[in-house]
Amino acid sequence: MPTTTTTGPVTPDIAGLQVDPGLLARGEEQVALAGMARDVLSGSAGQGWAELAALGLVGLLIPEEAGGSGGDARDLAVVMEAAGATLSDAPLLSGAFAVAVLAGLPDAADLLPGIADGSLRATLALPQHSSVTLEGDRVTGSAGPVLDPDADLVLLVATDTAGTPVLVCCAGDADGITRTGLTVLDPTRPLVRLDLTDVPARILAREADLDPALAIGSIALAAESVGITDHALRETVAYVTGRQQFGRPIGSFQAVKHRLADLLVELEAARSAVALAAACAVGAPELLPVTAAAAQLTAGNAAALAVKEYVQLHGGIGFTWEHPAHRYVRRVRASAGLFGSAHEIRLQIADLLGLPGGNSHVR
Repeated sequence: MPTTTTTGPVTPDIAGLQVDPGLLARGEEQVALAGMARDVLSGSAGQGWAELAALGLVGLLIPEEAGGSGGDARDLAVVMEAAGATLSDAPLLSGAFAVAVLAGLPDAADLLPGIADGSLRATLALPQHSSVTLEGDRVTGSAGPVLDPDADLVLLVATDTAGTPVLVCCAGDADGITRTGLTVLDPTRPLVRLDLTDVPARILAREADLDPALAIGSIALAAESVGITDHALRETVAYVTGRQQFGRPIGSFQAVKHRLADLLVELEAARSAVALAAACAVGAPELLPVTAAAAQLTAGNAAALAVKEYVQLHGGIGFTWEHPAHRYVRRVRASAGLFGSAHEIRLQIADLLGLPGGNSHVR
């Protein structure tokens, strides 16, 4: 990953986009990975992080020589889609953000083997939620909400005395850190606020460009949304096929058919957007920022529609605590609040396209 800041938006050549079709389709290994991930994550409640690491689900983006799987964004998308479908509570998303940042930093190479084998859990305090200063090798400030309150290692962007953004890391249990658990909408994804007072920090990179890593994180989030949408559609189709009303399945009514057909269209659009963004991460990095943002927007909108239909088309049972639909609603709404609203992502895309009045500071 480059360690210098970008000089400004560069209009991506969407019209001239050419991506190897082989990067868009899932190969046999990815089909197998998807099946394994779904089986494992569907029973991940209480499953140890080390077990997930041993199966290669944690170090997907870490090179093989560092103990990882040597995969790429396409493999990450496969696993995150399974995580969304099963509503896994494993902190894979926060880990994906952290690994995407660290994997491109030569000075952080010693951290990767521990992350790959599960002995070190890392998270990234998103820059838009942090206000941290660096003096010498100490950081002070606050960050939050931060994913994965139990992470061993926290990555932060701090501002030094010259006003330069510096990527640092500090131990999650270091002296001077106060963790405050936050009230969350989605209890399967806990959040914490970190208050730091003169905390020892290790400098990883100065003027680090985190945009490529954040784009990978956006792909991971979008893939999770695709998994949620796929689950909601499958469960709803199964329900309306069996549920009878006036002597016939409610899925035979035109209004229900149209709503689920529309949802299928949204799902396939989102899945295609994620596949394109992941392919660009591998073969067309100049288009990664805009395709990743588009994937996050498309998949987020699809998931929002999916969970609404999931609840409503299940009728009364869909509104009960006993039915799992509300858990998916919580995940979708919590993610939208944490990683940016649809409006904010549209502004980001406009900025990446070079349109006037965009907002380059959405992240």
